[in-house]
Amino acid sequence: MVFVDLYCISNHFLCI
Repeated sequence: MVFVDLYCISNHFLCI
């Protein structure tokens, strides 16, 4: 999802 992608970009250390 786009939201997840943006979240991962902003918080790549929390991206799973």
